[in-house]
Order: sequence, then C-alpha cells, then structure tokens
Amino acid sequence: MLNSHHRTSPIRTFLLPVVVLVVLAAVRIGGSDPVHIKVNCGVNNYDVTGWDRDDGYVTGGADWPNPDSLLISTAGVANAAPIDVYKSVRHRNPHVYN
Repeated sequence: MLNSHHRTSPIRTFLLPVVVLVVLAAVRIGGSDPVHIKVNCGVNNYDVTGWDRDDGYVTGGADWPNPDSLLISTAGVANAAPIDVYKSVRHRNPHVYN
C-alpha cells in the first residue's frame, strides 16, 4: 500500500526519427561484368523475354493494365524496353520493391 509520501512517475513516450537507407548495387558473379535484372512492374499478362515478373520483388500496391486504346510509342527513345513492358504499371500506395 502506498503512503502519502510515495509518488509515481508519469510514463513518457519518446518519438525518435527513423532513417531508411536504400542501397542500389550492381552484382558481379564470376567475372567483371555486372548482372542487370530487368523487372516488368505490372500485370503478368505481358511476359516479356529477358524480363522478370515483379511478384518476387514487390509488396503492396496493385497492377494496372493500360487501356488497349492507349497509343504507346518508343520512337526516338534510345535503348527502349520492349513495348509490352509499357502496357501495365504498379500503382496505389504503399508499394515497395526489394
């Protein structure tokens, strides 16, 4: 039992800043050339040769197919991806790629 001379301390909450560090790196496997991973971020209806689906890299968000009526042109774009890469996107927040 507490007597009149005993005081309790109030509970204090401290908010500390959080720092998120994102590191991008090229991986070298058994040689001097870096390995480049190409990820098609969107609907899996468009399997593009040489490109990975994003399922293994992303959490959250949703796929969005661009309408078939959308004119997609890569004319004049150096080293453009295959046209099917541009036919869909990942949208809605939050979504994170790892």
